[in-house]
Amino acid sequence: MADDMVVKRPKKLMYSLLAEIEMDEESVEIVDKYKDRKLTPMELDLKLHADRVMYVLNRTLAKLQVMAHLPMFLYNDAELLKKYSNKKDQYFILQTMNSFGASFDLSKYDLACAEEYMNINELMTPNTKSQRQKKCVMDQLDLESKTDPAVAKMIDVLFYNKCIVAAARAAKTSKIDKFLAHFTNILNEFKDIVKKKLYVTGDEENARDKELRRTYKTNLMLLATMEDLQERIEAQRKDLGGQVNQKVEVFEMYNKKMEAIREDFLMQMKKFMVDNEKAMMKKVNESEENQICLSEEASRLTKQYETLLEDHLIEEKQARSRRYKMETQLQNWVVKFDQDIGEKQAELDRLQKEYDDKKEEMDGLEDLLAEQEEEYTTLMKEKYEEEERIFNEMAWQFLINRSARRIQRYWRAHRERKLARKKGRRGKGKGTKTKPSQR
Repeated sequence: MADDMVVKRPKKLMYSLLAEIEMDEESVEIVDKYKDRKLTPMELDLKLHADRVMYVLNRTLAKLQVMAHLPMFLYNDAELLKKYSNKKDQYFILQTMNSFGASFDLSKYDLACAEEYMNINELMTPNTKSQRQKKCVMDQLDLESKTDPAVAKMIDVLFYNKCIVAAARAAKTSKIDKFLAHFTNILNEFKDIVKKKLYVTGDEENARDKELRRTYKTNLMLLATMEDLQERIEAQRKDLGGQVNQKVEVFEMYNKKMEAIREDFLMQMKKFMVDNEKAMMKKVNESEENQICLSEEASRLTKQYETLLEDHLIEEKQARSRRYKMETQLQNWVVKFDQDIGEKQAELDRLQKEYDDKKEEMDGLEDLLAEQEEEYTTLMKEKYEEEERIFNEMAWQFLINRSARRIQRYWRAHRERKLARKKGRRGKGKGTKTKPSQR
């Protein structure tokens, strides 16, 4: 029976949402305090009760922070609520708000949403068939006198919606009602006080009181020391008062000297100003005399300027006349030069044309000569070879003829010598017998 009144939630979703409840620095210190040591049964019981209380406070604050932004979710025909929740949750929340006097239009939702809403209301309304059920109903009525089940269901729907929780955390605090924000701050302060008190054991409280008493005694000693120091400072102030008076007398003496120096300086300044005024008047008179002299000099120079201007105008007129004559002569020379240069240019063009024709003819001859150069070279080479062959033949013939003549000459000389020897032998043989020669 009691289970019929409880709206079940997926455990995984609930654990994930509870894990998102962030611990502050003091909670982390408390966890670290009990992490590395074994707890006694009393400390363990104290810690369990304290954890339960802190869990309830943290969960209450988390839900309160989400519900503080309920007007924001319902603004503009529940635009944000429709954006971050499904149809059934929208219908349930808007119908619950309509039961408190709101006027949201629910006609666009289908019958399934209305049936779901009726089923949830039936689950929240317990049966009263048995005595035990009647007792539960009385307890439930006593609870409903303090809380509305539909509102609690609506808070759970909003709290377990991650998108809505994220939107509430990201929203600006200025959108929250100032009274609700003040209540939230007070509840946070209450949570801090409870946190400090719940996790402190009796021994720790006694140690803290002992430390406070020791601090109080130390404070009393420091106050006595401060009074003693103040008395010493007062005595030193009196001792130094005489020295200050002496300093004041010296200061007044120097002030009198400064006043006398100031009066003397003022007298000197007045005398200096009178002397300067006299000198200035003298300079003014001299300046007036100089101005008269300069005005006369200016008149004289003006007349001299006018005379020079007339002379210069006459000279300029003569110079202009000479310039006109020179320009006319120059123009005539330019015309004559143009005529002469025109004739010379015509002659130059004629000579240039003749030169171009001759050059073109010479280029043609050079091209023809270049074409015949190779043939000429070949012919000259053949001619040189032929002349060399003929020369070699003539030289060979000359050598043969010369050699033949030399041989013939030697042969004739040999024959003559041989005949001469024979004649000599014949003359000797007439007188004596000659022995036959042996060969």
